[in-house]
Amino acid sequence: PDRPVADGIGSVGAVGVVDPAARRPAVPRRRRRPLGLAAIGAGALFAGFAALLDAAGAWHPTITLVAMIALGIAIAGLMVSAVFNRSVIGVPVILVLGALLSFLAVTRPQLEGGAGERTVVVTDPTESSRTERLGAGRLTIDLRDAQSATYQLVASVGFGRLDVIVPADAALHLRTDVGAGAVRVDGRDLVDGIRVVDERNLPPSSAATPTATNGTAVQTLDLTLEVGGGAIVITHVP
Repeated sequence: PDRPVADGIGSVGAVGVVDPAARRPAVPRRRRRPLGLAAIGAGALFAGFAALLDAAGAWHPTITLVAMIALGIAIAGLMVSAVFNRSVIGVPVILVLGALLSFLAVTRPQLEGGAGERTVVVTDPTESSRTERLGAGRLTIDLRDAQSATYQLVASVGFGRLDVIVPADAALHLRTDVGAGAVRVDGRDLVDGIRVVDERNLPPSSAATPTATNGTAVQTLDLTLEVGGGAIVITHVP
C-alpha cells in the first residue's frame, strides 16, 4: 500500500501532498503602543501647564474648563488607542470619562474655593455685600445680623449644599442657578431639576414681625446663588 510521503517542509495530508497551510510563514504579532497612557499623561500635563499659567497671571481659566479639556484629551487619545491597537480594553475607561465630561458640561460647577465645610456669619453693620465660593462641601452663610437695607450676596458651591440663613422680616430678591439639584425655601421645594435658572421676589416669612407681614419689609436681601450639583437651602429665622 502507498504511504504518505513528507518533503521535510510541513505536515502531510493526502498521499504525497503537503498541506499548503504548513508552508505559510508565521504572521508577526502586532505591537501595541501605549497611546492611552500617553493621552492620560497629556491631559494631566495640560492641567499642570494651565495651573502654571494661572499662577503666572497669563491665563485664568476655571477649574471646570481645565478639567473638561483634560478629560477631552484623555478620551480622544484612548479612542485613537482603541482603534490603532484594535483593542476594547480601554472602552470602559472611555465610557466612565465620557460620563464625567458630560456631567461637568451639563452642571458647569464653579469648583473654585476649596473643599470642606465653611460657616460665614455677617456681623459688620457697615457691610453691604459679600461674595463666597466653595468648590465642594457645605457652605453656610448667616445674614441675620446684616444691617444694610439692600444687602447683596453672591455665593456658589460646586458640588454640595449651600445654606443661607436670613431674618424672618426680610424680603428676598432671589436669583438661583442649579446645574442638578433643588432650591428649598423654609422647607419647601422652590425649583428642582437639571440646568434650572430662576429669578423671583419672595415676601418676608409668616413668622416675621407685624410690620413686615403687613407689606413693609424691614430690608430686602439680594441673593445670587449657584450650585453645580446639590441643593440651595434658604431659611428664615426670627
